[in-house]
Amino acid sequence: MPHFEQGTVNFPGILAPVGGRYALTRGINPGIIEIHCCNQRIENFRGATGSVIFQHQSTGFYLESINCRVFHHDLMIGGTNKELTIALEDRRWLWRFPSISGCYNRKTADQTIYKNYRKNPQELAKLCLEAMDEKGYDVSALPTNDYPPIEWYASNAAAALENLVNLYGCCTTLNLNGYVVICKIGVGNPLPLNLPYDTNNEAIIAPILPDSYEVHFGPTKYRVNSLLQSVAIDVDGVIKGANEVSYKPKVTETGGTPQYAWDTEIPGTFPVLLTKELEGNAHSGQRLFIMDLARKSMFKYFQISTYQPDPSASDQSRGAPMEIPGCKIKIEDIDQLLPIDDTLYNVCLDPSATAQDLKNNRFNQVSDTNSISERLWDVVDLSLVWGTFFKSLGHFIGTAKQTSEIAFKKPEGENSYNAGGYQIDKERGIVMFDDYVYKMTNPDDVNNSKRTFPDLALSFMTSVRDRKTGAFDHYTYKRDSKITKKNGTKPQVIMKPEYQLVVTHEMLNGGNPGPAKQVNKKMLDQIAEYYINFVEQTSLLQNPQTIRYNGLQAVNPDGAVVSVTFEVGGGGAKTTASYNDERHPWLQPYETRRLNERTRQGINQFGFIPPAFFFAPRAFPYNMGSVFSNVQPSRR
Repeated sequence: MPHFEQGTVNFPGILAPVGGRYALTRGINPGIIEIHCCNQRIENFRGATGSVIFQHQSTGFYLESINCRVFHHDLMIGGTNKELTIALEDRRWLWRFPSISGCYNRKTADQTIYKNYRKNPQELAKLCLEAMDEKGYDVSALPTNDYPPIEWYASNAAAALENLVNLYGCCTTLNLNGYVVICKIGVGNPLPLNLPYDTNNEAIIAPILPDSYEVHFGPTKYRVNSLLQSVAIDVDGVIKGANEVSYKPKVTETGGTPQYAWDTEIPGTFPVLLTKELEGNAHSGQRLFIMDLARKSMFKYFQISTYQPDPSASDQSRGAPMEIPGCKIKIEDIDQLLPIDDTLYNVCLDPSATAQDLKNNRFNQVSDTNSISERLWDVVDLSLVWGTFFKSLGHFIGTAKQTSEIAFKKPEGENSYNAGGYQIDKERGIVMFDDYVYKMTNPDDVNNSKRTFPDLALSFMTSVRDRKTGAFDHYTYKRDSKITKKNGTKPQVIMKPEYQLVVTHEMLNGGNPGPAKQVNKKMLDQIAEYYINFVEQTSLLQNPQTIRYNGLQAVNPDGAVVSVTFEVGGGGAKTTASYNDERHPWLQPYETRRLNERTRQGINQFGFIPPAFFFAPRAFPYNMGSVFSNVQPSRR
């Protein structure tokens, strides 16, 4: 092996190397090695793999980069001299191939994490590294008290790892010993000043910083109390109001007052529907088909409305215009509320909480801000149907369970109960009872009493859309920059759609909704501060500095040392290390390389480039999840 006072470089198959350099950078892209040698047969090393060894006797430096691959060669001819440059990738080229599959931190029906699929970021990173066949690694920079939703489907393991660590302001590095180390971006060891160096370039970099920040969370979840209106399936399969279906019996006049046939109908047998003349487009030849539709949906299907119960009103069929506590959007159409949730939520940050703790509502204050996503949602109960309806003769649904949340006045001879035995069609906001639900005007005279539509309401959680734009109402945390003066810029937007504000309320004794309670706002504010501080930290990197040392020196890349270049040859052995400084003459900055990686991921995975891949991780930590969800009615 040739020996130079300036240092040596060697690779199997390359004869008489005269110099070379190795740019060891952070990230999952391979570091690039160039070796210069005299002209020779390229068949000796075309596509070859092996170890590249850099040595410097004066400093005792020895670096062996294993499994490097030749990917390019270039012949330069100058007069009678011919110099060949061989370009190689370090062993990270092997990371392009391993894949990983898994779905972790999935939620159960009550929104707690499945025990068997519960993994924190350190455990997830280890799964990726094991899929990459890495034996030595350090993932201690990642937290152990967060549980991000992860869905990998034959995903590239290295890309999955880098996407994961970027969520926590970290990056992947390969140190001189060949170990993978996860480091916090902008945090690392200072460059040593006790080693001999040629130049020490300390820079002042003016980053582009906004005047302020906005953290936009996912659609806010509100508790809503909606009057239910009776609906049924029409002959065309469309859900319509009970008095709007085409097979509605004709209205009769009694003393000038219209009498709807449904008011004297008997649910189940429907004798009026069977014998009377029908109104609208339906005709008698469809009676059997119509009877099937009525038995399936009439007095069983009830849809949400834009009205809420009004305890002071004598007629509960109308109620009062809906006002959602804590929501400024006016509700003019039920489409603004759809789809609805079939559960009522509280927020719990204590993994040891019991169901009784939740019902006691003891989690309005932030108790453990470190555990921010393990149990963001906790189910208190399913959506609550309540009101006044008949409960005898086997027509009461389920077990009578009296509830304190009664907004309707109780007519003589009737009681109000929590109705069981129903399903909720979340997409259309329809409560579907297993049996008929109705009121009787005179419960003491069952045979002669009229059956009328019951006064029912549904308490549920949902997100609210703006009437004009269709956009969901969501919580936005705003804060001015603490490190820059006002330059007249718009706020920088940081998206955190995986977290949602929850706004609920209690029902007062009179049946009116109480004041809004923003259950988890304090926690969201702390999450927002965390990400704003991270953006400012990575944008305003401290003490940018580049030092060129004499000889080959053992300087490791980390979260702050963004690149280390080792160079040997006729000009002498040099080591150039950059601390929070990516103004490298021939290396792309880390974020540019990450953008290229995400672009390649998008093409490989989707055949095109999804727009979200263009967002820098510091501003929008992209987490690919399910685009569509299959919504099924929930059974009580």
